[in-house]
This record gives sequence, structure tokens and C-alpha cells, in this order.
Amino acid sequence: MPRIAPSLMRTACAESRLLPLLLPESRTLEQARTELRWMRAELCGAAAVARGCRQRYRGVPLQYVLGTQPFGPLEVRCRRGVLIPRWETEEWACELARRFAARGRSLRAADLCTGTGCVGLLLAHSVRGARVTAVDVSEAAVAAARQNAAALRVPLEVVRADVRQPGGLLRDGVEVVTCNPPYIPTDALPRECTRSVCRYEPQLALAGDLEFYDNLVDVWLARTDSFVYEVGYAEQSRHVLARIAADPALRGVWRVGFREDARGQPRVVYGYRTAAAGLDAVFEGYGRLMH
Repeated sequence: MPRIAPSLMRTACAESRLLPLLLPESRTLEQARTELRWMRAELCGAAAVARGCRQRYRGVPLQYVLGTQPFGPLEVRCRRGVLIPRWETEEWACELARRFAARGRSLRAADLCTGTGCVGLLLAHSVRGARVTAVDVSEAAVAAARQNAAALRVPLEVVRADVRQPGGLLRDGVEVVTCNPPYIPTDALPRECTRSVCRYEPQLALAGDLEFYDNLVDVWLARTDSFVYEVGYAEQSRHVLARIAADPALRGVWRVGFREDARGQPRVVYGYRTAAAGLDAVFEGYGRLMH
């Protein structure tokens, strides 16, 4: 990590004794000012603000300090031990929710590896009459998703289960399965994630490779009419496509597409059954159909 120039530290210190505590993580004076402004607006009293600045100096993520993170129209509560919602996830989830809401009818959905519940809550909030089940193996995540559902007054069924071994969970099927699975290989975490992420966010929600994408093909395709899975690498999207295209029982049944985020990075692999009424219209233009 580049060192902070002494002149920048002096400027920050002259403005506020708290700003130098924010510079190691924020890196710029402008961002440090923004974080301090947010803390003063959202934390209760000067002592809480000073405590928050000291936490940031130790690398605690800002969302854990403030306790919330905006996600579309929702203000999602964040807690340690549960993955913080990212803008990349918010981007594809908001567009998906908008498309299902535009149909003008209800939705049956499942959100796997739900974390704070942000994606499932957004679907349930956006689509009138939606019934959404959120699933996570982490006790902390299940508690956070339930707390968010109650605080936001959004109906959400939250179930603790391992999505890789779901047993009879959702055997009746849903219209869409969404998932932001762990997708960063363990040996790549130090390269791909900041010190703050590696130290404070749960490795359970970060470290993975192809196992959740194999699980999608092996288990969840039989329980849904469509899927939207976040990816970290193009290889993960291609892996799902290759598995579906190579299976005679699947390749004629499913359309598969890739979606990039606003920075042009691979972000989603999605698909829908060709025989499912109306889903071709929902996913038209959502990304690039590859199969």
C-alpha cells in the first residue's frame, strides 16, 4: 500500500484531528472528509464518531462502522461476520428486479447465499406479491437477513441450509434462483481483496471457485425456470455454459447468457428455460445470450 505523504497528513490534521485516522483506508483527503461527514450524520454523538474513526484506522469496513449500506431503494443493515453488499451486486439485482416488476404479476424466487438478504429483499420489495425464500448456511447471515426483513417490513422467508446439499428445500420449484456465491479462490484472496476485506469479512462468503456453479447445474436447474448467478471471472461463466451445452438433457432446454458490470468486467451468468412463458421477454437485453 502506498505511503501517505506527510504533507497530506499535516493538511488533514490542521482541518480535524479525526481526518488522519481515516486516511490509511480512504487514501484521499476528499474521501476522508466524506467518511467523516457520514459518520457525523449517522452516528450518535462525538464519542461515537471518534470511536468510528479509530475503527476505520484499524481497517474496519465503513459499512460495519455505520451499520448500514444502501442497496437500491433499501437501507440494508450490516453486521460483522456477514458479507457487505457491493455495488456490482446492486447493479445486476436492481435491473433484474425492475424487469420482473415490469411484468405486472407476482414472482416466486429463491436467493441463495443470501448474506444480509439484500437481493432477496430487493426482489420482494420491488415485485408486487412476490414470495421469496432466502437461504444461507451461516447463522450470522440468517440472523442478519431476518433482522433486515423485519426492519424494512419486507416479507422474506429466511432458511438456514447449505445450498450445496439442500435436500428437499424448494422441490416444488421457483421461477428464478439468484445467488452471489463465494467465488474467489482461497489462494487469490490476498491479491483480490483489500486488507480490510480479508481481515473483517467472512471467508465463508468469499472463498470458492467452481463448486457453487457445479451445484447450480447439478441441483438447482431442476428446481427453477431461470437463474442469475454472480461471477468474479469469465471462466466461471464459461464453465456454466460448457456444462449446460455438453448435457443432452439440458442444452435444448436452456438459454444461457453473460452480463458485464458498469466497468466492463464479467459479473453474471444467467439462463432461462425456453419453454417458460414470458422469461425470454424478461431477459431480453439483460446481457449477451451465448447459447
